[in-house]
Amino acid sequence: MVQRLTDLSVPGFVFSGDRMEGRVIGGVTATRLPLGRALYANRNGLVGQVQTALDDTD
Repeated sequence: MVQRLTDLSVPGFVFSGDRMEGRVIGGVTATRLPLGRALYANRNGLVGQVQTALDDTD
């Protein structure tokens, strides 16, 4: 599935992870990030850091 998403050049979020896993989305490699942070990679190759939220209401 990940390979197909890569083939389609879909944008996505890359959260904190092990750099040894290689490029995940849009050529972006996972790195260690603070809690709640992610990298957003779009089709144009632009990468930006975003803040995410957790909604723990049931």
